[in-house]
Amino acid sequence: MYNTPERSQTLAQEQRNALSMKSAFNYQSEIDYLNIKALQIGPMTILCPKCHAKKWKDETSGLCCANGKVVLQQFEDLPELIKSLIDNSHTLSKHFFDNSRRGIILCFK
Repeated sequence: MYNTPERSQTLAQEQRNALSMKSAFNYQSEIDYLNIKALQIGPMTILCPKCHAKKWKDETSGLCCANGKVVLQQFEDLPELIKSLIDNSHTLSKHFFDNSRRGIILCFK
């Protein structure tokens, strides 16, 4: 399909509509969800005081552990390779994240 001005306008409208619709349930592969500012939720910088779960800035308090009512076992430490990929200290971290995002998006196609 050719990228005409009309098609570009249609895609822009679909991107705006994706924000108001339940876009997780109406996935459209031609929409670049990663670059829609309203869908970018930022890093997980908040720690729950009860269970120490990492949370996003505006995430509901208590969502992770019901304010301490649910106690889960601690996870085992991640292997060093996975830790280094996630914390960006590995030379392949960028490649890892670029391909992880692509893989997640492909799950919804």
